[in-house]
Amino acid sequence: MTTDTRTTDGTAVRRTLADRLAAFINEASSPILANPLVSIAVGASTGSWRWTALLTVFTGVLPAGVIFGALAVQRISDHHVTDRDERPLIMASILGSLVLGLAVCLIGGAPGPVTAVDAAMLTTLGVLAVITIVGRWKVSVHSAVWAGIAAMLALTFGPWALLTALAVPVVVWGRVHVRDHTLPQAVVGALTGAVVAGLTFALIH
Repeated sequence: MTTDTRTTDGTAVRRTLADRLAAFINEASSPILANPLVSIAVGASTGSWRWTALLTVFTGVLPAGVIFGALAVQRISDHHVTDRDERPLIMASILGSLVLGLAVCLIGGAPGPVTAVDAAMLTTLGVLAVITIVGRWKVSVHSAVWAGIAAMLALTFGPWALLTALAVPVVVWGRVHVRDHTLPQAVVGALTGAVVAGLTFALIH
């Protein structure tokens, strides 16, 4: 099944069911949505809604504000920050939010899992930033986020939560299908998220 959409110059583009499914997956798996959700889930496991709210601000609300603020002033082309050259500023700004969040957690004596989430996101994004900026290679943040989520949820709630890892190949496929990333970029992103976020979270929580 295909449908026609039109570009700004009026050219017809054929969109298949797979195209539409991939577009939906990319929106639904956006780190803008995923990061606050895992922050709420892990934060709630500690029983502290105050720390859950603070964690969500630093890992979700402020990063989303950075992205949509940059979009509003046309510093980036889209909320997925598809253009690699636009990523350094966004990554640096979000790293700043995560560093501030980690400082608040350490100074305020946050529960271990809350601190661990912030630290895991910080270290993972730091590695992704090095690959993106120094290596000049657009590794997938979407894939890294979902692999990291699976690792953190499994360490928090037990092995059954590893079922969330089933989302990772779906996200990888979506990123590759819309041609925002190559398969190696999406796979390396997933491996980075699983290893870096998983190890950091395990060491701290």
